[in-house]
Amino acid sequence: MLIKESDFVLLKKDENMKVVQFVSHKSVNMCKMKLILNGISGHHYGSSFRLQNGQLEKIDFKEFLLESDDKDENAESSEAKDNRSLVDKRENQKLSRDEINSLRKQGVTGEAIIEQLVENSSTFEKKTDFSQKKYIQKKKKKHIPVFTVLRPSTRTLVEMYYRRGPTKICNLRMDSLAQILTQANVRSSAKLLVVESCSGLVIGSVLERLAGDGAVIHLYTGSAPTRPALDEGYNFSQEFLQCLHSFPLDQVSSLMRSSKAEESSSNAKRLAEPNIQCSLDNSSDKVSDVIIPGEYRNNSESETTKLETFKAEKEEMLMDHENLLQKETSRSDEAPPKDVKGNLKRKFEDIEKREKKKQERLNQLQKTKSMIEMADLDGLIVASKFHPTPIVLSLIDFLLPSRPIVVFSPYIEPLMDCYAKLRGTGRVVMIKLTDTWFREYQVLTNRTHPTINMSGSGGYLLTAMTVTND
Repeated sequence: MLIKESDFVLLKKDENMKVVQFVSHKSVNMCKMKLILNGISGHHYGSSFRLQNGQLEKIDFKEFLLESDDKDENAESSEAKDNRSLVDKRENQKLSRDEINSLRKQGVTGEAIIEQLVENSSTFEKKTDFSQKKYIQKKKKKHIPVFTVLRPSTRTLVEMYYRRGPTKICNLRMDSLAQILTQANVRSSAKLLVVESCSGLVIGSVLERLAGDGAVIHLYTGSAPTRPALDEGYNFSQEFLQCLHSFPLDQVSSLMRSSKAEESSSNAKRLAEPNIQCSLDNSSDKVSDVIIPGEYRNNSESETTKLETFKAEKEEMLMDHENLLQKETSRSDEAPPKDVKGNLKRKFEDIEKREKKKQERLNQLQKTKSMIEMADLDGLIVASKFHPTPIVLSLIDFLLPSRPIVVFSPYIEPLMDCYAKLRGTGRVVMIKLTDTWFREYQVLTNRTHPTINMSGSGGYLLTAMTVTND
């Protein structure tokens, strides 16, 4: 896949990652360096580029990987060299920092700088072969900056956000997210409820698996959903984004009330049907004689009130505009200036646009609400910083039988409480509470071992399957 203009790309340099939008002739700051991304256009994702005078030039990354030599190492060389007598101090390197900076300003290449560093090191020859290769590799990372352009995906984005700060994504690792997607049976044409506080990583991974077929209802907290990973990372098309719906979490209680109100309204409608028929028989011309149930009457009255209020505000706005124009005309005998008319027209158009957008949001909210109230959802995923018990208990009624519930938390105590409450409801079976274990290894010749720094825990998972009480 080729890199195109306006695509979101992930730049990687060693352990540092950053997602940027590729725009020609636009500079990007990364690792205290200024980059111009013109050189990456038309190349494949996964290509590596070397920084030369602020420009990126394509290279073969294998040339910069320091692997062990094919030659066999004899016992004499291994016995002759030992690092135990070496002491790490500044006097070992004869070149000062100012001299290195002056070499950079003179345009000396990174390879030449590394050669001078090796020549001026008093301990380099005394090091073992492994230590020498490690030393050169470290200097290459510093003086020969190489950037790899990757396509943003769930794995790379989770890795990037986890390295930035695990607490911002609830300590969600890639292996934990993989288990969430597997246990929730995320597949094409599925309809899922998702409650997450992981910067949109869970939402993005679910949309990636749905591939434009299905529905994801994101229950968010606050005034608007915050999904930086989804908005700035994934290059989803409009077909993928059409599957995403949002609904505020604090209005879930209204869903439960409306579902109960439907039963009472249906009963009231059946009771009111004879009264409606009699009223129509007595007077077919008077519509006001028809007895309407109280709930429907309140709804119709509220809609009518909203329309009347909007019309009144619009008429009042027009009157204010006319009064302002009359004042401007009375001040001078000439006609009101064109810029006054233009400003008033633009102001009125802006207000109409805002009202239109607000109405579209309300319509979308009502559509999402009806989708949830149908109670035919295929799964529930909770990966939030809030306590999961009230969230799960309030949303379990909207799932079909034999559907999975997956709850993730970096701590085990909230899941133990949720486990006990769910078990007491009798609405779920196959309740399991597990933890994920992950270890990363360095794989090199004669140097294969677990990495020194690794995360202690990948969080805990609570999984269950819904059933009916019938």
